[in-house]
Amino acid sequence: MELSVRLRGSRCLIMTPREGKILVFNYLTRQAALCSTDVLYWVTTLSDWQTVKSLKRSHPHIDTASLRSELRKLVELAILVLDGSSEHQRESSYENEWEWGLTTGAYHFSLLNNVFETSEAAVARQLQRQFVDPSPRLYRVHQGGGVNLPLPGNSPVRPLLRTMLDRRSNRVAGAESISLEALSDCLFAGMAITGTVETPTGTLPLQMTPSGGARNAYEAFVMAYRVDGLSPGVYHYSATEHSLALVSTTLPERPSALLSNQYWADDMPAIVFLIAYLERLMWKYSDPNGYRVALIEAGHKGQNIALAAAARGLTACPTAALQEDLVKSFLQVERMTQTPVYALCLSEPGQYDFTISSVNPAAASIYEASEQFPSLN
Repeated sequence: MELSVRLRGSRCLIMTPREGKILVFNYLTRQAALCSTDVLYWVTTLSDWQTVKSLKRSHPHIDTASLRSELRKLVELAILVLDGSSEHQRESSYENEWEWGLTTGAYHFSLLNNVFETSEAAVARQLQRQFVDPSPRLYRVHQGGGVNLPLPGNSPVRPLLRTMLDRRSNRVAGAESISLEALSDCLFAGMAITGTVETPTGTLPLQMTPSGGARNAYEAFVMAYRVDGLSPGVYHYSATEHSLALVSTTLPERPSALLSNQYWADDMPAIVFLIAYLERLMWKYSDPNGYRVALIEAGHKGQNIALAAAARGLTACPTAALQEDLVKSFLQVERMTQTPVYALCLSEPGQYDFTISSVNPAAASIYEASEQFPSLN
């Protein structure tokens, strides 16, 4: 390490005592290290940029080789940052773009590109746990002490409820392709801007889903593998023009690589990615609660896409298990505040290995007596 090199403590550190030492976590790089308490001294001493040479002058009792070794180790652990390094550039982007502070920053960046357990491992873990710690009950009952409500089968919104009941997350693709018309309906239902309204703070978009402050936090991108009438590629959906623009003809050979190796996704004809443009919310909301608003909005949009898919006889299988950096690379999304949150895989439903074991009478009332309540098969 050259004596002229400048260093500074990282701006993205969380520290906690652990086993008589200090556990240091850099949430931007997602590196963690158990360090001696000396790390507190170096981080506070280097709260501003200093050269190795100036540190040597202020620490004459430490020989140059030992000082360089200690500083190099802290740089490798992302506790200290070198001036001009890629880590410094990323921190600069973070400080310039991220307006919601440490709490949401630590949560958001700590979750990116996580390694998820396989479905087989998840099932095995749950089976093992249930013997010593049974699952909490997944619904609450009144045991006959409540007020019975009218059956929805007599409701004027029965057709809408029927579509909702038809919605299933089926991870088995039942056909090679989907139609462009079906994809169009799904995108329109979840993303379309249907008009605008004039307010004292500007022109705001109107949509079919709630949006915090009408800030329209999301853009949709489509990875189209097998959509009838559409060339394979990555597309951006314009919510005002109701059109698709080609972003790239390069598609991942295995889309599951972008979805944390959920291999069922490899057979899906199309995948819709919802990308949060957090700067739109940051402009209005200085409170970090704006981050929670953004996540809730993804659920609204995803549900509308899923319902349109159900009405078209499709499944829109959702997932939030994303490899964000890979997704951004293929979609050509670069800004730090623009981040993948949700993906929905579109397909005709295939044969699935689950059946419905019981039917709520209120749900059954939606169907005619001659109809069979749908299952996942």
